Amino acid sequence: MRAKMDQISSGSYRILRQGKRTVAGMDAEEVLFALKEGEITSYRFYLLAPGDPSTLAKPHTAIQLLLGASSPDAKLEEATSPVDETGALQTWDALLNSLRLRPGAV
Repeated sequence: MRAKMDQISSGSYRILRQGKRTVAGMDAEEVLFALKEGEITSYRFYLLAPGDPSTLAKPHTAIQLLLGASSPDAKLEEATSPVDETGALQTWDALLNSLRLRPGAV
C-alpha cells in the first residue's frame, strides 16, 4: 500500500489509522492516509473485507473514500479536502457504522 501511495503523491503522507475492524459483522482491515502536497490536504481511506465464500451474508467488500482532488490542474480551494482530519474520520466512521445486511436479503 505504501508503494501505491508513493505513486499517487509526490508530497508527504501520514497514516492516520491502520488495522482490523468489524463492518456489518465481517472482519475487515482499514488503512487511512492524510496526504499533503504543498498547501493541498487530501485524505484517502480504504477498507477491505475478504468475505466468506460459504455465505452470501459476508460478501467480499472493498470501500474507499477520497476527500480532496489529486488533479494537478485543480485550484487550491477545489483540490483541498472540504473537511479537516476530524471531519474526515467522522465521515468514514459514520459511513462504515451505517453498513448493514439488508433484512431478507439472504
